Amino acid sequence: MLEQRLNEIFGDNDPTGFGTGWWSGVLSAFFGLLAFGAVICLHFPQLLSSPELRPFYPMHLIRLLIQAVILGAIFFGVVSAMLRKKKVLALTGMLFALGATLLGGASVPINQDLHNGPAIGLDWFLLDDPMHRGVQTLVRDLNGAYRTNPALHVHDAQPEGFSWVVMDDAGQSVFAYLRLGGPDDPPVLAVCNFTPVPRLNYRLGVPIEGVWREIVNTDASIYGGSGLGNDGQVIAENISLHGQPASVSLTLPPLATLILRAGT
Repeated sequence: MLEQRLNEIFGDNDPTGFGTGWWSGVLSAFFGLLAFGAVICLHFPQLLSSPELRPFYPMHLIRLLIQAVILGAIFFGVVSAMLRKKKVLALTGMLFALGATLLGGASVPINQDLHNGPAIGLDWFLLDDPMHRGVQTLVRDLNGAYRTNPALHVHDAQPEGFSWVVMDDAGQSVFAYLRLGGPDDPPVLAVCNFTPVPRLNYRLGVPIEGVWREIVNTDASIYGGSGLGNDGQVIAENISLHGQPASVSLTLPPLATLILRAGT
């Protein structure tokens, strides 16, 4: 698949096996692009690196690597040109290597005072917008929930780690399922409301009676949502439903997902 795609890009329909010059052509093009990009980084370090880290870059090693990549692009390009009828890949790699060399190669001088200059990094200023900060906080909390709840990852690749609760409520566009871990791991219930309409008193079957704590509510105000939810927890009652011995009554926020864990 990769070979066909690359051949379409470069207009090369020759064989792609070993000994045909195809792999050496690909390596030449890859090394050439890598060398050209690295030299561009040397020319514009104030735009392509972090000011705090620039004084600690091992420049002698970086320059050696750039030189090695340039020579590698030329070497593999020559090999490919000798073995292959169409020289597109080889010429691409050697042209980029030549461009990197003409731009100064590994010997481009760098202003040692650039660690005080500007940089284009992550757009941290976007966190000043509550909506952007809400997305960051949600991703952080989802990662935390995944890490601290074994039911969410212990049996990722086994069918016993997943069980449907609701998969046929097309009228209200609600899906719910359980994630299950080991015998001592509390189960986790995930409920998704795919409509902009809140669902009040929505009852779902669960395997355990007692407290179910709401560990993630994507509509929480801290994430930029409406704040509609279940006040942090619900109580599962001895009312069987959906093939489970107990059930909970939930408030489902609009266009949101709830994740609940059995126990406190």
